[in-house]
Amino acid sequence: HHLRNGQMFACLANYTDQSYFDEHPTVIYATPQATHRLTVIGAYAEQANDDMRTTTFSSAQSRTAYVQEQLGKCSAKADVQPSQVTHLYSLITCSYNTNDERTVLLCYEQGPVVAPARASVAATG
Repeated sequence: HHLRNGQMFACLANYTDQSYFDEHPTVIYATPQATHRLTVIGAYAEQANDDMRTTTFSSAQSRTAYVQEQLGKCSAKADVQPSQVTHLYSLITCSYNTNDERTVLLCYEQGPVVAPARASVAATG
């Protein structure tokens, strides 16, 4: 949850700006089970809805179509082929620009999972 005072996940809202997006292409997503290095492929802000939480797909083609649809919403994005994304992470937090707005950060896992850590998200450059 992005707190208004910037203590948690505030940096995720910055990703909708292409220059910030380009300067921070990777995030580290740590959970008690593992730490993941994620490549950021897109970011957008919109009103909260259930489409942000699609977790299963009937085929690789439906997953690719979903990734393409999500990238189409992005105000900032990387040059990536949707068909190459086999596991999409959608990091979602409050935006505070309008009532009930959310920032969505689209990522895929780029490298090996490392040792467990406390749950957190950090942007890297």
